[in-house]
Amino acid sequence: LLDVGSLAPGETDVSIISSVTNPQKWSAEKPVLYTMALELRRDTQVLERIERHIGFRKIEVKGSQVYVNGVVAKFAGACHHEVDPLQGRAGTARYAVKDVELMKEANLNYIRTSHYPPTKELVDAADRVGMYLEVEAPFCWVAPTEDIEHLGEILTPTTAMVDYYNSHPSVIVWSIANESHLNEAFVISEKLVSDLDPSRLTTFNHPFSKEGNERW
Repeated sequence: LLDVGSLAPGETDVSIISSVTNPQKWSAEKPVLYTMALELRRDTQVLERIERHIGFRKIEVKGSQVYVNGVVAKFAGACHHEVDPLQGRAGTARYAVKDVELMKEANLNYIRTSHYPPTKELVDAADRVGMYLEVEAPFCWVAPTEDIEHLGEILTPTTAMVDYYNSHPSVIVWSIANESHLNEAFVISEKLVSDLDPSRLTTFNHPFSKEGNERW
């Protein structure tokens, strides 16, 4: 709750920090969600109200295993494309919930959103139904380059992806690109994503060349 009546006119930066003591943890098996509400008021008048569903969970890597909330996670997953069964390749937000539900019924718990970020409807469904997501930046078959001339074209959509999806508990992995040459621009991109969001894992799917970078 923020009351703007006490703020000075003009632009004002406000930082709000709140803590939750021992919340129930979100996982694919138990997708516990909380509702976060933020109201902007002037005296008793509500100027704006925003609600978000959020979850609490912790992702860790120990050795070669991934832990979710301190428990070893075993992933059974598949890639997901935005393909409409009647209209062909198209944005299919209307099938997003059904896609997640069908994968859940097939005993899958992991979706890779190849090769571009998914619709909001799919991520919301994954939060609610209980499905781990690997959200992939929109890069595929990027050729090698000796310079970083196109660095901005890579960082802009990648950082926008992190900014847009970072509040979703279902998202546990950021994929930097798919089937491309691991050039200097992608190395910088991965470093930036890791700095922006150290709480999640990063990956580079099927690099054509590692060029001395063995972490992928």
